[in-house]
Amino acid sequence: MNLFESLLALTFVAAALLKLSNRFGIPYELRIQRDLGAVRPQSQPQTDRIHEGDWNDALEPVPGLLIHVLPARHYSGRMLTGNKTLWVAFALETSQRRLFFSGDSGYGPHFREIGERFGGFDLVALDMGQYDKRWANIHMFSEQAAQDLRAKALLPAQVGRFTIAAHGWDEPLNQIDRASQGRPYRLPTPNIGALVLLDDETQQFPRWWKRAVSKA
Repeated sequence: MNLFESLLALTFVAAALLKLSNRFGIPYELRIQRDLGAVRPQSQPQTDRIHEGDWNDALEPVPGLLIHVLPARHYSGRMLTGNKTLWVAFALETSQRRLFFSGDSGYGPHFREIGERFGGFDLVALDMGQYDKRWANIHMFSEQAAQDLRAKALLPAQVGRFTIAAHGWDEPLNQIDRASQGRPYRLPTPNIGALVLLDDETQQFPRWWKRAVSKA
């Protein structure tokens, strides 16, 4: 999971902590959880707010909220320091909700294993853009992302913006839109900044990317 995806996941973590704090009067302090090896010994900050995590570790920053560190398949690092850290996904779990954030990942059996372990998720956010047969082991195809996690709602991530692959910017959205027909999960495709209401199964989302193409 890269920096921007980590910040997205942390936004959900902070929102969950704030809701717990407001509802139950629980004081909280946000702790940042990093993948294993991301904090190097020479740069280790003198703080207990940063935790490194191995696959299948879990952190409980406040009572009732678990942050699970889960497998993902991708290389890490750049230039001459490749694969010195562990690439991870995250699951957030409370007594009422389970959310999953894949980060960049190739498709593999870990998705089915995670779905079986947690018994499904209320929402999964899966990176499903920037794919190519040449790097299928690190970036999944949209059709592959529609399997295995037993999701009630599937939120496409890493789509609808610039591309570094040969496909068009709107292709991943069209692919997952077709692949999700007849599936048991919802496919929220919100505009940037729009709310996704997990309790409202009737919430509708326009195919905004089709309008954008027609206006181009």
